[in-house]
Amino acid sequence: MLITSDKVWIDETFIPATLEVEQGRIKSIILGKAAGALDYGNLSIIPGLIDIHTHGYQGSGAADANPEFLRKWAAYYPREGVTTFLPGINVTTEEMIKKSLEVVADVMEEKNCGAEIYGSFLQAPFMDHNYCGTYNKFLLQAPTVEHVKEYIECSRNTIRTISLAPENDKDHEVLKYCIAQGIQVCLGFSNCSYEEAMQAITEGARNVIHCFNCMGPLLSREPHLPMAGLLNDEVFCEVMADGVHVHPSVMSLVGRMKGKDKLITVTDSTSLKGLKAGIYSAEGGATRICEDGVARLMNGKIAGSLKPMIENIKNMQQLGGLPLVTAINAATINPAKLLRIDDQKGLIREGYIADLTIYDETYQVIQTYVHGKPMI
Repeated sequence: MLITSDKVWIDETFIPATLEVEQGRIKSIILGKAAGALDYGNLSIIPGLIDIHTHGYQGSGAADANPEFLRKWAAYYPREGVTTFLPGINVTTEEMIKKSLEVVADVMEEKNCGAEIYGSFLQAPFMDHNYCGTYNKFLLQAPTVEHVKEYIECSRNTIRTISLAPENDKDHEVLKYCIAQGIQVCLGFSNCSYEEAMQAITEGARNVIHCFNCMGPLLSREPHLPMAGLLNDEVFCEVMADGVHVHPSVMSLVGRMKGKDKLITVTDSTSLKGLKAGIYSAEGGATRICEDGVARLMNGKIAGSLKPMIENIKNMQQLGGLPLVTAINAATINPAKLLRIDDQKGLIREGYIADLTIYDETYQVIQTYVHGKPMI
């Protein structure tokens, strides 16, 4: 199969090119538009989007331990341009966390049609009580190695990323254990000091979860986790690019500090994503969907994003003033690097998996290919 366009994202620029796809991979790249190819005209073709931090949509979530929902979610996600994602298991009961990890592993083995579920993001339950967002504080726990071992066993070694508040991790034992097991440690939901955050990064933590959200604030004499994330060149920083969770100027700051190689954008979508405006019960409390594209508690407190992934690329440029390369890399090659799959995904390159997102000038997804198969 040959696919062509005037705008194919190769080596961090759009050029006319034709992709030869065979057995789910990019066999070759031909410069210019070849005759006989499926021609997408002037539509943009970029690597498939990778969402490493998302919790659900259409009334259900990753922590519901529902295999049918996971299949439905994976089948839907290419409509946002997403080809790979990590279902994020958020704060719930211990029983449901473990069951949800099992179910994600089960559905992964099925290799269903749709976006690829690459593993789990274990967001719960190792959060700081004062920076746990809208979650139930009574379900939070201090991390221990034995506890993490139980989670890993339930997941059958499919936990890819884990959230930690390092100040509650004695001697950073859990952080070090997770790194030894190949789990990428993400710092967040934390009131840790700048110094402790820097130490955790030195010890191997690789990502800061939605920078500036749910963490101690950046103050002149107490800069906390945000400053460590911005200043340390070794760590990735996530940004929620819906224009609400962080002010556009903050989005711009994070993007400028991390540059094109260390910024990751995420949806952090909730189970309310895709539902009509109204009042719903989610994550244990009454939540309403607002017109600004975020979920809020009845007291107005932000409770997660409802925006599609493709809009993050648009918003980083149009709201955050960030370069095109920074915006695209944040949704493609950078999350692939964090997951250590950048030798297979995140680029349009010969030999790579043919995960492709095709969209128009208004950032509407026209077609998405997962392992070389059209999904829309």
